[in-house]
Amino acid sequence: MLNNELTTQVFSIENEMEKLDLDIDRKDEVLAIVENLDLIKNPQKVLELGANNRDSLADLSNQMLSLVTNDQLGVMGELMTDITVKLKRTDFSIGSDKSNIPLIGGLLAKIGNSKDRLITKFKTVESQLNDNLLQVAEAQKGLQLNNDSLTKLFEHTISVYTQLGFAVIAGRYKKNELIGLIESLNSEGTDLAKQRANAYSQILERLDKRITDLELLRLSALQTLPQITFLQNNNIALIEKFQTISGLTIPAWQRQLMLALNILDQKKYSQLGEEIDNFTNETLLESAKDFKETSIHIAKQSNRQVIDIETLQKVQL
Repeated sequence: MLNNELTTQVFSIENEMEKLDLDIDRKDEVLAIVENLDLIKNPQKVLELGANNRDSLADLSNQMLSLVTNDQLGVMGELMTDITVKLKRTDFSIGSDKSNIPLIGGLLAKIGNSKDRLITKFKTVESQLNDNLLQVAEAQKGLQLNNDSLTKLFEHTISVYTQLGFAVIAGRYKKNELIGLIESLNSEGTDLAKQRANAYSQILERLDKRITDLELLRLSALQTLPQITFLQNNNIALIEKFQTISGLTIPAWQRQLMLALNILDQKKYSQLGEEIDNFTNETLLESAKDFKETSIHIAKQSNRQVIDIETLQKVQL
């Protein structure tokens, strides 16, 4: 039992738990480790202190490595880059084509051809984008699963961090207990007491090293937490970017096509109206010219004699 009065007077588990920011209500878990750590009867118990937590931390590292090396993040990044490139390369500009305006029938045909080419271009790129989006959606599911796994790893790491803290405090408790026991044996002055003190000192040395190792493992667990958060944030950022592309960028790109088609119609039909106006004016001018020439000719004919004087002169004998 924990009945070493010298130790309990100078060592407070509650104070140690406060120093390590641990929940004092879980003091019984520390006491359970202390009870099991009977180093006098079994010095090999030093090796068991925090061993399960050490193995758990190693397993956490392997799981993180597995999540990082599955390359879901890289695949999704490449797909989204490909989508962005396709969007940027799509040219919906109408261009200028005012020279050699065809007659009305030809202009109407040209309007239809321009729209057909634009729609064909859109459908080709849209088909490619749909394939990319399906692949990205699958990659997104993988990233979401990764994040679920990372969340579990985060909570597990906190648990390991806490358990390592319990092991450290239990080790410190036993260390303090051994120091008191060694001091007591040394004060006896007998050869047997000195031998026992020497044996306990060796146990103390190994325990001290074990405590240091556990403190380093605990620090490592603490440093793992922001790494997990970093990975989660990267995944979330990419998922959000995909949602932006699929929910905002692609629809905006589609609206750009509709605008381009509308502009094309307005531009070409404006040219058609201009051509019709020109044709109407040219027709009116030609009609007026023909009317004027006909009127002059009729007027001349009205003033003309039936038989010209020149004709009479030539036919006189």
